Parts: sequence; C-alpha cells; structure tokens
Amino acid sequence: MTRAPLITSIILTLLMVAGFWFHTSAANITILGKYDTRYFLMLGCLTAATFVGWMCLLKLLITRQVTFPSGRRIALSVSFKVAVILAFAISGLLMMESILWARAHPALQARETKLASYHPFLQIVNPPNDKIRHTNRWGFRSEEIELKKPPGAFRIFVVGGSTVFCGDVDYEQTHCRVLQRKLEQYDQEATFEVQNAGCPWHASLHSLLKLQSTIEDFDPDLIILYHAVNDLYRGFAPEKFSIREYQSDYGHYYGPLGAFVDAYRTGSQPSFFCFQHVSRVFKECWFTDLRDRKPAQLREIRIRQWPSLPAFRRNMRNIVKYAQASDIRLVLASQPFLYRSDLEEEELAAIVFPKMFCEVEHRIPDLASMIDGMTQFNAAIREIAGEANIPFVDLASAVPKTLENFSDDVHCTPAGNQIIGETLAAELISRNLVPSRNKRGADHSLIE
Repeated sequence: MTRAPLITSIILTLLMVAGFWFHTSAANITILGKYDTRYFLMLGCLTAATFVGWMCLLKLLITRQVTFPSGRRIALSVSFKVAVILAFAISGLLMMESILWARAHPALQARETKLASYHPFLQIVNPPNDKIRHTNRWGFRSEEIELKKPPGAFRIFVVGGSTVFCGDVDYEQTHCRVLQRKLEQYDQEATFEVQNAGCPWHASLHSLLKLQSTIEDFDPDLIILYHAVNDLYRGFAPEKFSIREYQSDYGHYYGPLGAFVDAYRTGSQPSFFCFQHVSRVFKECWFTDLRDRKPAQLREIRIRQWPSLPAFRRNMRNIVKYAQASDIRLVLASQPFLYRSDLEEEELAAIVFPKMFCEVEHRIPDLASMIDGMTQFNAAIREIAGEANIPFVDLASAVPKTLENFSDDVHCTPAGNQIIGETLAAELISRNLVPSRNKRGADHSLIE
C-alpha cells in the first residue's frame, strides 16, 4: 500500500473514532461529566481495538517469505493477505447478520400480526380471534355472536377508544363484562349480548364510520358511546404522529400508522440488519455534541381554545342523527379522567398524554389545560345529549380521580372498570333502557 492512501485511511479512521468521543450520554453520567460507565468502556474498547487493528494491518500489508520445515519457500503477497482478511470479514458479517436476524425474527412476526389490524378507512381495527385480548371473530372484545341477532336477545354495543377496549385489563375485569354480569343478575331469564366495540386510537370520527359500516349490521338494540381525550389530542400536530397542521377531518393525524407513513416517505428500508444497526449508532452517538439536538426539557403552556372541539361536536351530532334516523337507541356518556388540580407526585408521574400526544415544538399543555379540556369535551357530550333528548351518563363524576381507579390519564384499573360497569348497569335499569321479563323492580340493587 502506498503512503498517501495509507495516511488518508488512518486519518479517516481516527476521525470516525473521534466522533464517538464527541457525544454526551443521555443519563447516568459518571465519567468526565460526559459519559455513563457502559458507554465509556465501549468507547475505550473501540479506541484500543482501532489502534491495535492498524498496527496489525500495517504488518499484514507487507509481502513476506514463509519457509516450511521441508525447506520450501512461498511468498505471502499483499493481495493474498487482503483476500484472506476480506474472506474472514465477510464470514463475520454474515454470521452477525444471522444473529441479528434471529433476534429480530419475533419482532418481524409481530409486525406481520400488526398488519392484520390495518384498515384503509379506520386506520386500525382489533384483530379477530385474538386469544390474548379475547376478541371474537368480528374483532369485538366480547363473547362470540352471530351476525343475525337471535330471537329475544337484547344486544348492546359499547363504542369508543382504548378506554372502552381496556386492553391492559383482564377480559373478565373490563367494564363491558361487568355490565354484562350485572344485567344478567338483574334478569336471569333475559338474554343480554354486550359487545365491546372499542378500539385503541379511535376518535369520534372513527365511531361514526364504524357505526355506519359495521355495527348497524348487527341490529343493536342499544349503543353506549363515549369519547373525549382521543378527539382532544387530535387538535395537536406532533411531528411523530402528524404529516401537516391540524385539519378538522383529522386527516393530519396518522397516529398508529406511523410505520406505514414513514415507509411511504422514505421508500424501502435497508435490507441488512447490520447496516441498520451501524446507521443507528452513527445517528445517535457520532458528533452529537456538534450537531443540533432537541432540548430535553419540555415547556408547559396554557391552552384555552381547543382546535378539535368544533369537529368533535360535529361528529357527535352526526352520530346522534344517524342513530336516530336508523332507529337505534343511543346513550352518551362522559369520559372519566385522572386530572385534578391537587395531584400528588406519584399521580403526576402517571400523566403521559400531554407529552406523548400533544407535544408540538417542545411545548405541551399544562395540567390546568388538560382539566379544562376534558371538562369542555365532556360538557359538549352532555349538551348534545340534552339537545337530542337522549340519555346521558356522567361517568366522569362516578369514578374517583385516584390511582386506585386509573393507571394513567384516562385508562382505568380493574377497580375503575368495576365502577363504570356498575354505573352503566344501574343507569340502564333505572331509566328502563333494558327489558325485564321476571318483573323485578327497577330498584333492584346492582352495586355490592
């Protein structure tokens, strides 16, 4: 190897290694005020390996004579040594690729499973026959039903987002199952079919489309519907979930389809796992001190006007109109939430929605804004129910705002689900919204 290419390659290698020294660890900084222990050790190993590697390479790239015991001599040329080194390097690369593929295979299978939940109009739907989440063949988190309603059955659909679906709660502890059991206790001779038609990420516009395209086909006798928080955060346009500024048809918010949108934007992804890993390492750790980095601190701001509230009112009114035109009895409810002005430290740590879904240019709504926002959206539901003279159930007031009942901003624990299910059952019975064939009084105690 001539001197100029050798010097150039050494400089480039030193530059590559130096780039990793110009990186500050994100957390657990213990060494030199810049690095955590694990990163510093890896950095030391990389630097030492680079130095030793160049020393070995300089010795290898010299033609040498090898003498065998028999006296025979052969010359190991530079080209031969390079070929051997490349053969070992390629073998190592293929071995590493195989290891990474084996580690990533479960994730790839999970990605294929997620593909089954894609829907071109609803964005995502619940995969059917999911044994873990207990979905039936229609994708509802409930017991199996036929499309045609059996004679004498009273069919109830509960519709909404993830707070209806309750994916983090055991199936038997969801409020839909509690509602089913309470109604069966009220009238053991009646046949009640309570179907959980909630779906994560779904907002009021999704429910309107789902009501028209799916639920009506099952001939429901009663629909219980509540939305708020998913419509509230649709009023923001965080970079990781949106492709443009706020649109009243929610067309800016791709939400759960992030991977699909990114693939569409960037084209096909690298096919080699090694290349992906190396690219990520350089992106996350190489000369980051000299590159623009987003500030870690988010700034809380006061939100007084919610862009998506008018669209939410429109969607909910259209749901009411469609249900009435289709002769479907509808019950609207407010959405329970944890927000209150005197949250303690542990409760504040459970609040994730402002940072996760509402962050725009490093600004997020403060706690007072989230309280005001949820109050306004729930008030809109109550107002719309009053306008249409349809039943309204105030679930937000029924569920105490404590960590006993909430796992985060709006998702309920089993205890919270129990309260919701019992409250819905009591309201349906007291308002004569469900049939009774055993002549039990409407004041029959449902709450134990």
